[in-house]
Amino acid sequence: MDLRAIELIFAYFKKHWPRYFVGVLVVFLSTFSGTLIPLYLGRAVDALNAKEILVTDVQYYAGLIAIAGMTAFISRVLWRYLILGFCRSIEYFLRENLFLHLQSLGPDYYVKNNTGDIITRAIVDVQAVRMMLGFAIIGIIDAGVTTVMSITNMSASLNLTTTLLAISPVPIITYIIFKVRAMVRKRYGKVQEAISNISSKVQENITGIRVIKAFAQEEKEADLFAQLSFKKVEAETNLAKVSALIGPIVQLSFGIVFSIFLVIGGVMV
Repeated sequence: MDLRAIELIFAYFKKHWPRYFVGVLVVFLSTFSGTLIPLYLGRAVDALNAKEILVTDVQYYAGLIAIAGMTAFISRVLWRYLILGFCRSIEYFLRENLFLHLQSLGPDYYVKNNTGDIITRAIVDVQAVRMMLGFAIIGIIDAGVTTVMSITNMSASLNLTTTLLAISPVPIITYIIFKVRAMVRKRYGKVQEAISNISSKVQENITGIRVIKAFAQEEKEADLFAQLSFKKVEAETNLAKVSALIGPIVQLSFGIVFSIFLVIGGVMV
């Protein structure tokens, strides 16, 4: 992202930041409420395992679970409206400014630059900015709050050893994600290049359709377009292969820790 784009984003934030800021606070509330549910559920199970089961205790924790779940649901709907709505607005703002800027450029710019690249920047790249400010930021907040709350709750209810064991995969997963991220960025660039080439080909063929028909080049042009389409599929497949590693790695890491927990927990019980 170049300096001009960052300046535009900050200019929009200066005018509309309250909506985004409130949305971020609601994300914290939503995640915090979600982390309370397993905590209250554990206490309810402990109440059921007590020698003398008190119905009032079980009802109390059931009520807390219901309140936490309802709060998480309502706040989730609210932050989606606030943040995702904000991101759609900034996408419109950036695309409008980009189009106005393109209108002000001289003919030399369009001679030197590929038409497909320009179209890709106006559509795909602007969407990427919207996704970064939306689900990417939300994912970071969600992961951070969940980690902090999990460590806090486990330290209070269990002990430091089991808490450290539970979070032991986090540094490893973080390192792997940073390594995979570099590969994803490189392969995503290939996808953007493939989209740019397809856009250029479509624009070129539509503009010169009379010439193509005059020389009966329809079949040849169709073959060229098929090759570009295949390269796009190939680029997206390579991107998917790398992106698909993240989920299984996370699940495998925590699955191993869960197995260790069963052994250690069984001994402790």
